[in-house]
Amino acid sequence: MSSRDWEGAGAVAGAGVAAAIVIAIILIWLAIKIIELVARTLIAHPHNLPLRVALAVFGAALLVGSFTAWESIVVNSLVGVSLLALVMMCKILEVYYAPVLETEWDRDAVAQAVLHEPWWQVAA
Repeated sequence: MSSRDWEGAGAVAGAGVAAAIVIAIILIWLAIKIIELVARTLIAHPHNLPLRVALAVFGAALLVGSFTAWESIVVNSLVGVSLLALVMMCKILEVYYAPVLETEWDRDAVAQAVLHEPWWQVAA
């Protein structure tokens, strides 16, 4: 092989390493956000039964996966689906109990939210 071939191979390998680093950073960020969402939801709604069931199913799937040494595609997919169900349950609870959905908006509420004080009373 000539030196040009080695230079091209080095560039391709460098691009592959850079892509792997970017993907690793994105996966770490995503894992942190998922942990944060689950913790925030468990703190806000500790007695919610569907959340507890989703968390128990995910924990059981992790336990079964560790017993099988992550070699079974069925167990691996069960862990993935149960994680997805847990994250969806947390997000659904977060949106369901959000105070934004409870606020009734009328003219006065919109003026207060936008201006904090009506402009026509400021000049007076």
